[in-house]
Amino acid sequence: MRKLLSVAVLAGIVAFGCEQRTKKVLLFRVVLTNPADGDRNVPTDTQISVQFSLPVDTATVSGNFSVEDTSGTSVAGTTSWFADNTILLFIPSSNLAANTKFTVTLTSAIKSRSGLSLASYKFSFTTGSSASAGPYVVAATPPGGANDVPFNKRVKMTVYFSRDMDASTITSTTVLLKGHSGGISVSVNQVDARTYEVTPQSDLQPATQYTLHITTGCQDTSGNALVSGFTATFKMVDITPLAVEVLAGSQNPTGYVNAVCASATAVRVSLKSGLRLDDTISVFVSDGADTVTEQSTYTANPQDFTLDLSVLSDGNLTLEACVVRYGVEGEHKAGTAVKDTVAPTMALSSPSAVPPNFTLSTLTLWFNVSEAGLLEAEVTDGAAQVVTASAAAAGDIRIDIPLYIASQNNITVRFSDEAGNYASPLSYTVTHRGGIRKVAAAQELKVWVYDWYTLEPIQNAVVVLGDTATFAQTDSDGLATFIQITTKQTVTVYYPPSLGHLRYGKTIFTLCDVEPGCVSVPLGFDPGSDLVRVQGSVSNPPSAGRPYAQPSEDWADDDITDGDCEVMVPAWRFVAFSFFGMDTSSLP
Repeated sequence: MRKLLSVAVLAGIVAFGCEQRTKKVLLFRVVLTNPADGDRNVPTDTQISVQFSLPVDTATVSGNFSVEDTSGTSVAGTTSWFADNTILLFIPSSNLAANTKFTVTLTSAIKSRSGLSLASYKFSFTTGSSASAGPYVVAATPPGGANDVPFNKRVKMTVYFSRDMDASTITSTTVLLKGHSGGISVSVNQVDARTYEVTPQSDLQPATQYTLHITTGCQDTSGNALVSGFTATFKMVDITPLAVEVLAGSQNPTGYVNAVCASATAVRVSLKSGLRLDDTISVFVSDGADTVTEQSTYTANPQDFTLDLSVLSDGNLTLEACVVRYGVEGEHKAGTAVKDTVAPTMALSSPSAVPPNFTLSTLTLWFNVSEAGLLEAEVTDGAAQVVTASAAAAGDIRIDIPLYIASQNNITVRFSDEAGNYASPLSYTVTHRGGIRKVAAAQELKVWVYDWYTLEPIQNAVVVLGDTATFAQTDSDGLATFIQITTKQTVTVYYPPSLGHLRYGKTIFTLCDVEPGCVSVPLGFDPGSDLVRVQGSVSNPPSAGRPYAQPSEDWADDDITDGDCEVMVPAWRFVAFSFFGMDTSSLP
């Protein structure tokens, strides 16, 4: 009776009991042979199979695998590989000589895929007087006797026959699977004329013994029955990957594939302990229609891959990863990603144009964006600062950009979508003419007066310096200049009658020098204020020759009683001011 026996059992026992320094040698071993060592009456038309514990570097087999008779004459034949290069099948060019002993030799020059050496191994068998009367099982995966098959609750078992088989006889009645609690229903699928896949129809469990039975009811295409039944008993160990994900790159966030990384996407597989060198890690990425696959020999945990996903369509992607051992795929771990290679769009929506000159310390801009994402504004005047604003959806998004005081601000605005694709950047140059300043005595003072509502300079505004009523009138650039100033002076700005939306009014602020205890004050108003108070009246407007008198009530009092000379103006309609001392060493 033909049989498949587990070999290198002693080596397996030693591997578990030996020290770490010998484990690598014993890790790469022969698991099964057919014929088995010592078999007699082997048919002369036998096919020789060798199953290895790890995938083989097939280039190292040539010259290091031989079949010889007792006289040392080599047997010619062809070699084929199956099950992720873990099964070698040698088919002699002609029937072997009858009643002859043959020896199969595998030398230590045979290497595993990662370079481990095989311990030199030999096995012998003796032929009978005739060829086989029927087909037989050459090999199967998982291999019989293996206790570390990667767990898969619907593990695919593969059976290789010696002859072309009649598929109608290879069914769930002639191919059986048994567990500790009885029979398990299976489906049988023909791969080619001699190869069949067997899949359980209910979930299997790890650390449980299962036995695959191939009965003599299986027949070849000539009607010859299997010469003997076949059995292979195995156990599975759960080494399913823990996670599979698309890694963040320099321009893509975790879980996204964008235009930059699509052709070289970093995919990481996080693994459980218990893997060994030459286990195979397989990755699958699918858009539902097409799938990109990649395999790599296990080298590290986590294991990283670089995949070309440019052939997949934009949209949701499914990621899967598994461990392959003995040519058996373990349970797949699933993950998800999103592919988005379309660049978003961005356009300035408010104001219609960015002002080249500005007087407040913060510039507020609105941009219309095509989708959710992140708006970034980088401001430089030699140094750089970056502010951001998040868009939850398409539409207008506000960003408040801090400006460098008394400086030319170079502003670059960028927008990236959730996948890391960037819209075309927008650039602006804004010269700042305002802010919080300290001004020392005896300096030239320049005061620019701008209308925040229109972002235009205000001409013919009257700027009064101090209690001496020294004044100047703003020119077409909104500029009034004083030759000298005195410390801690009050500066009062009166608005011209032409500024209809503000009526007539004035704003007062105090100049500060660098003396101890001097307090700098911001110029202009806080745009967040509900209301801004200005002063003046239609009947008695201010002029260059006659500044309007101070009101009798306390300016800080919020109680407004004199409606003839005070009006309330919304915050988005106010005048902003700025002033510069020529001596920049006095800046804060």
